[in-house]
Amino acid sequence: MVGLATPGAKDVRPGDYLVRQILGFRAPSVMVGAEVRTGDLLKFHVRDPDAALRDMEGMVGRARTERMFSPSPGRPLAVLQIS
Repeated sequence: MVGLATPGAKDVRPGDYLVRQILGFRAPSVMVGAEVRTGDLLKFHVRDPDAALRDMEGMVGRARTERMFSPSPGRPLAVLQIS
């Protein structure tokens, strides 16, 4: 993930970043889920393991609920989360 500081900000503190997903890489660039302009402050972030586990459990729960109400219910076979 990357954090983007408020455009034009000069005194940026740790909580002042808006976190966005990294969508991919195309040399020499990184594609991010937000518009990034020349001069913007960008910082790479690492996800907290506990938060990642909560997200995965939530995704599994939503998938389970959706399948209960689908015309052909079944059991989820696997989950893949890349964050």
